[in-house]
Amino acid sequence: MTKTLIGLDYTGTACVKITKGSYDPVTTPDSDISKFLYSSKWAADCKIAALFRGLPQGAGYYPSPANWNYYVSYGHPPSAGETTVEFNIIQKSYFPDLLYDYPLHIIKSYDANGYDITNRVWSFVLNAGYAQTYVWQTANGSSNNVGWVSPGSTFGVLAVGGAWTTVTATQTAIASNMDFSGSSQITMAVFNLPGDDAAIQNGDERASVAGQPQIIINSSTLKVSKPGFDVTTASGTQVAFDSANMPSKIIAANDIYIPSGTSYYETGYYLSLETLVDCHFYDSSAIYYPRSIAKGAIPVVYRKNGTTIEFVNSGSPCRARFMIYASGKTDQTYGQNDVLRQFTDGGGNNVVQFLRPGCGPNPSFSDIVIDSRWPVVKIVKQGYFNVPDGTAESTISYDANGMFVFVRWCTLHGGGSNGSGVNRWTWSKFVRPPEFTLWAVDNGAFNVGGNTTICRYDNSSATFYSYRGLPKYQTYTSSTPTTAYDTAPIIGIRYYVFGVAMP
Repeated sequence: MTKTLIGLDYTGTACVKITKGSYDPVTTPDSDISKFLYSSKWAADCKIAALFRGLPQGAGYYPSPANWNYYVSYGHPPSAGETTVEFNIIQKSYFPDLLYDYPLHIIKSYDANGYDITNRVWSFVLNAGYAQTYVWQTANGSSNNVGWVSPGSTFGVLAVGGAWTTVTATQTAIASNMDFSGSSQITMAVFNLPGDDAAIQNGDERASVAGQPQIIINSSTLKVSKPGFDVTTASGTQVAFDSANMPSKIIAANDIYIPSGTSYYETGYYLSLETLVDCHFYDSSAIYYPRSIAKGAIPVVYRKNGTTIEFVNSGSPCRARFMIYASGKTDQTYGQNDVLRQFTDGGGNNVVQFLRPGCGPNPSFSDIVIDSRWPVVKIVKQGYFNVPDGTAESTISYDANGMFVFVRWCTLHGGGSNGSGVNRWTWSKFVRPPEFTLWAVDNGAFNVGGNTTICRYDNSSATFYSYRGLPKYQTYTSSTPTTAYDTAPIIGIRYYVFGVAMP
């Protein structure tokens, strides 16, 4: 059961609110965030600027380095049958709705069978001689996975015909090998939120202005502005939602037990390409992401399979924590459907939908702006803090009781370089999603890699662990160590505590 308000609330503000259960959306205080599935009064809101699916293997191309926004380099001169993509550089202009230079983003990697392998913890061994270095690492830990880099960053890559060339980013850009293995594809979720220390645009609450229009809902227009902004002129982050500026809808979220072998979770909805499953695994009593500080792999992969998530766990039982976003713009329908629709679904729920004007009678996720069955992501807490040298802990407190929380962050890094000669890469700044590396010599005591950040969180606090300046790992030849470091030490962490009030 839910209730929907389109009009004035207890403060006299014109808004759209959806509450769960029997809570009255008119009188329920805004501070009771666990009771709201959505509120257009949220100033700092969560929206996805783009869901990007990488080029299929063998379908890469080589644009001119002088005029491009998406550059793909093969790892070897592409002869007959060569399908291995080595490196991707995608500039900000490729994502026309993106507002921030260094956004919060997620890079997800898939194997040939469509299983998501992003958060699987790999286990491998370096050196087979004098001393072996055991490494446990998430899929994004490659040195070629740089991050979202600064304008002027340069990359020595292989071009068509096998010649080396230097590609220069004229804007901020994502630069990554993206783990293109076999015939895998990548989905990248780009949030319209900063991943560095920049402020959220119009992220501070403003008072409503008496007599100022906030809501337009008719056959041709669906638009609601945030308090303090005139809906007739509001744009960008001044808009709470419109037909092209949709909140982050969550069609399923849960924390479940994953047994060994194959198991399934039923969502109740067909999981199309316009849905993003954001999932991580943990094997302790507390929630850790990317994982707890312990040796050993977590060899779990998953994929969308009809209306279910299919998990394949080749190791010990663990837990999966996930949210499924329904976002995207590629499967829109067309017709004469009402912008505001009410009906009773198969479960007996009275549903209110806010729809894109001009959509068809069977609207897709891309047509449904808000659905009263699906909570919208609320930013419970967000911020930025600098990271000191060495091993450090930073704890953030908040109140998310009654909500399902999920923590996302990016790490901020300074200038650096990688490679040498024609294969040299340089940059002055980048942000990236968290990485995780543990290593041990001869499988002895483990060390945490300097590229690692970890978060342990619950409904009241999040503790971040960082390891700035420590070795990523060491290898040994005879008794001589060779130390690998992060390409640029972490400077700070931009974090977001996402929460949804489950119906």
